[in-house]
Amino acid sequence: MNDLKNLKVLSNSNRFVDIESTLEVKNILNTIIEMDVVELEKHLDEEVKVQKLGKYFLLATLRDIFLRYKETGNSHIIVEQGRCRSGCFKNPSNIINIRGNSSDENFAFVIEKENGKIALIHFCPNFVNMHNINIPASFELRNIAYRKESEMLGEDISQWNDEENISLMKRITDRFNDAFPFP
Repeated sequence: MNDLKNLKVLSNSNRFVDIESTLEVKNILNTIIEMDVVELEKHLDEEVKVQKLGKYFLLATLRDIFLRYKETGNSHIIVEQGRCRSGCFKNPSNIINIRGNSSDENFAFVIEKENGKIALIHFCPNFVNMHNINIPASFELRNIAYRKESEMLGEDISQWNDEENISLMKRITDRFNDAFPFP
C-alpha cells in the first residue's frame, strides 16, 4: 500500500465537494482521489453493490488499477466528471473518470444513490467528459476489472491471462470504438 502513497493526484478535491450534498459521497470521492483503498473501505456500506459483487470487489479492483498506474510510470491521476456516452446514466455528477497522467489510461465508474445512500457502483466503458469528448475506458484497465470479477466469482480466469485471447479482445474493443464514434 505504501507504493500507492507516492502517487500524487492532479485534481482539486474541493471541486467534487459540490457534486453531491451527502457527506458519504464526498468521502468516497475524496478517498478515490487520494487512491486510499484502506480509507475507502471505511466509507462504503456493506450493502453497496458493485457490478455483480460488493464493496470488496471495488476495493480489490481499484487497488489493482492504482498499482497499474504506478507500474506504467504515472506520478499522479487526473479525475474528471462527465456522463455515459450510451445514455445509461443521466446524472453527470455521479459519473467519474480516473486517468493516469503519463499512460493516459482511463477508467470510469457511476455512483447510484437510493434513498439518499449509495446503493450501486457500476463501471462505465463509455465515458464522455464535460467537453463532450469521448474517453473510452482503456482496454488494460477494463481487463483488470473483468479478471478481478471472474476471480472473485470463482470463475476460470485463464481467458484474462492468455495473450492471444487478450489480443483478440483488444482488437474487437478497438473496432467497436472505431465503428461507433461519438458524434
